Amino acid sequence: MANHPIPDLSTLLSSAQIFSSNYPLPHIRAIHKALHAEIDDKQSRLRTQVGGSYRELLGTADTIVQMRGDMESVQATLGRMGGRCGRQVVKEKMDGLKKWDENEDKHHMSRREAARVKILEGCVLAVQKLLRREEKATGRDSRKMRGSKVEEKEAVMSKGDKLLVAAKVCVLGRLLVKTFEREGIHTEASRTAVKSADRSLTVLRDRLLRCIDSVLVSVNEKLTPRSDLLKALSAYSLHTSSGARDTLRHFLEVRGSALLLSIDHNWEGQPSAAVRTPKDILRRLNLYAKTLQDVQALTPNKLADALNGLKKMALLADDALRAIEGLRLDIYSRWCGDEIRYYTPVIRHDDLQAESVNSLLSEWAPVHRDVFIDDLDKTVKSMSEFKAIVDLRTSVLRLWIAESSRVRYDFASKDDNDSSSDGMPISTSMFSQIRSTINNHLLSVIDTKVHKLRLVGSEASAALAAWREGTTDAHLSLWDPSAFSGIDLTIPSGGPSGGGAAQQFASEVISRLYGRNDAVSKAVASYKSWFHVIDDVGSVVDQLRRQRWENDLEDEEGDMMMVEDEETIEQRQQLLSREDPERLTAHLSESLVKAFAALDEHLTDLWTQQREGPNNGQIAMYLLRLLRDIRSRLPEQPQIPAGAAAAAAAAESEEEEKKSSSIKAFGLPTIPSLHTSLARTVLVSPVDEFVTVALARKTVVGRGLWEGSPELPTSPSPGMFRFLRNLSAAMADAGADLWSPAAVRELKKEVRSEVCKVWLEAARGVLEEADRQERESGEKEETNQEGDEKKKKKKKKEDDEVKEEGENDGAAGQTEGKEEKTNGEAETKAETSSSEEHHRQRSEAEKLQKQQEAEKANQQRRDLFVQWLLDIIYLGIFLDGRKGDFNEIANTVFQHSGLDPGAKGRLVKAAQEYYKRTQLLFGLLTL
Repeated sequence: MANHPIPDLSTLLSSAQIFSSNYPLPHIRAIHKALHAEIDDKQSRLRTQVGGSYRELLGTADTIVQMRGDMESVQATLGRMGGRCGRQVVKEKMDGLKKWDENEDKHHMSRREAARVKILEGCVLAVQKLLRREEKATGRDSRKMRGSKVEEKEAVMSKGDKLLVAAKVCVLGRLLVKTFEREGIHTEASRTAVKSADRSLTVLRDRLLRCIDSVLVSVNEKLTPRSDLLKALSAYSLHTSSGARDTLRHFLEVRGSALLLSIDHNWEGQPSAAVRTPKDILRRLNLYAKTLQDVQALTPNKLADALNGLKKMALLADDALRAIEGLRLDIYSRWCGDEIRYYTPVIRHDDLQAESVNSLLSEWAPVHRDVFIDDLDKTVKSMSEFKAIVDLRTSVLRLWIAESSRVRYDFASKDDNDSSSDGMPISTSMFSQIRSTINNHLLSVIDTKVHKLRLVGSEASAALAAWREGTTDAHLSLWDPSAFSGIDLTIPSGGPSGGGAAQQFASEVISRLYGRNDAVSKAVASYKSWFHVIDDVGSVVDQLRRQRWENDLEDEEGDMMMVEDEETIEQRQQLLSREDPERLTAHLSESLVKAFAALDEHLTDLWTQQREGPNNGQIAMYLLRLLRDIRSRLPEQPQIPAGAAAAAAAAESEEEEKKSSSIKAFGLPTIPSLHTSLARTVLVSPVDEFVTVALARKTVVGRGLWEGSPELPTSPSPGMFRFLRNLSAAMADAGADLWSPAAVRELKKEVRSEVCKVWLEAARGVLEEADRQERESGEKEETNQEGDEKKKKKKKKEDDEVKEEGENDGAAGQTEGKEEKTNGEAETKAETSSSEEHHRQRSEAEKLQKQQEAEKANQQRRDLFVQWLLDIIYLGIFLDGRKGDFNEIANTVFQHSGLDPGAKGRLVKAAQEYYKRTQLLFGLLTL
């Protein structure tokens, strides 16, 4: 059924309107219900109104009854008062009131004085409590104080809040003391208390100033935020009645005094450590930078607002003072006079403008910047470690870049109106001075460390000055068992002995293998120490090239990123990571060239002085070992990387190449002379023995072992083998480490020269001996022939004499004489013929024997020359004797050996085969 809207019932005036044709039956029924509901509502409201009126009527009746009782009570009271208002009664009451007022004034003055004394004493205690140093023990003093709520509140107070409250309390105490001085003190006890409190407040004021200064010099934002710094400045201004300008001047004086005191004294005035540390420099630079930042952040607006805030409220109305329970201002403040109750600090807060701030800082900043630079210079001069100075450079520059980027003002002095030498703007003058100061000392440290190479020359000079033959030049054998007797190889590596016995054993083996005796080891150890230092310098310079100098820092107050432009970052990167390392690298290179040139000249002078000395060979070995160890670890020539300095590097490439070659050529001019002396010292003994033993022998050992047709030797002579063995042994005794290819070549050259000379002399001696023997043999034959002729003449003369004697004997015996003569002549002829035959036979035998002996001698001489030819060919293979003097001696021997070229080829082949079999026996000579 659809809802029918009910018309406004107030418009229906009669039932006819309701039952008219305008409304259907459902509509009429709805109107009927609405009328009944409205009737019920009006009946309910009418009943409520009637009930309320009845209750009001009953209340009015009760009020009338109460008023009647009150009137009766008033009438009774007025009757009693009228009976007590007589003249005498009133007079007595007035006299009593007067006496009471007099006594009340005396008690009021006494209570007022006592209350103010209590406040003054409370001021002393409150200031002492606020300024006392915080103890490490947990809350030991806090439990002794009254009022746990106040203790909890003070426990959360910051340093600045405490100082500001303490300053307010001191001002209150000063006002109370002045009030007592003006009004006087009526009791002795109060007078004593006021004097004692005044003395205590005087001491506490000085202590308060020291505490304020200690907060002003603090730059640790975690311990002392900038809000505490502002409150400390406000406390100073309130305590000394200083304006904003004077307060800022005091702040700068305190920070300046802190910078000056940190050089030789600490904040309490006690002497500080004599040696400055990098932490001191960073702390001072941080103090300098934070001063500029704090002045920028606090002045002129924040400081002026803070000082103005102190004047907006009466001192006793300050909530912080009223919260101090020891003062009990809620009770005692009403006993203070109006000059105290309504006292407001009088401070000038509007005398500081931005121009004044900049003026004050323009006077302060350059002076203390120069002080810091001077202290930085002294600090880096006291440092000798290159890496430590570079670390300090990194820390100082990073700190200054980070802190100075937050400074908006330009505090350069009036004398700094020009650009700096490196083209940087004036605002970076501090940056430029820090950079130049540290870089200059880095260059000085490089010079100092590089020039310590002269200590190697000093070690060499000391060794040669104290040279003792057999001791200084003692060569330790690798196979000497006593050398390792003190090493216990059972101790593991990393044991209590440090690196372990194995490392000690290996080190000893290497030292003996390379001939490093005590004299060499001292000089080499000195060079190794120097090399490690220079290598570290080069590594640190390389690290400088890899450093990045960006400054994307978050501003603590604005909570924003302070990002520098790319041009500034690139300019700073160019200065710090390119130009500075290149300058250090170039200076290091130049210093190395000069140092090595000086050392080379020094060692050359030492060798020149000792070259003709008795121990020149051993000294040459010492210098060779020293030069070898130095040249094996020559520092690499620092290279300037390509990039922004590519043009400069290309322009100086020729000069850098010369410098590099000069370092690489260290000792090279002296080494050939040392090799010559070494070779001559080594070959003396083997050559002497070869001359006195091998070349002195005129017969061939092992002639029966010759083979072929004609018979030729297949192996060198024992003398030659012994000579090579002795030469190899002498080389090993001198030290296998000395025999570089150049040294072996020089030895071969000297051996060739000496051997050729003595061998030629020996060959000439053999030939001269053969000629002498031939001459003697010829002279002997001539002598024998002359003797035979003399004998024949003598024999003939004797025969003639015998014949004459026979003729003189007479005729008697003619017959017998004839027979005897015939017989004698026959016998004489027979004897003569037999004697001649015997003499002829003997002469022929002697001649044959002499021919045989001569032939044998010639054969032995040819065999000797054949053997020598094989020895020369064999030795020439070892000594590279393919031309020169060796060819001369070989040709000389070959000419007298009686061999044809084919036989010589067989000897060459035999020598080469034997060399292949025996070359490893003389390994040093095969280098």
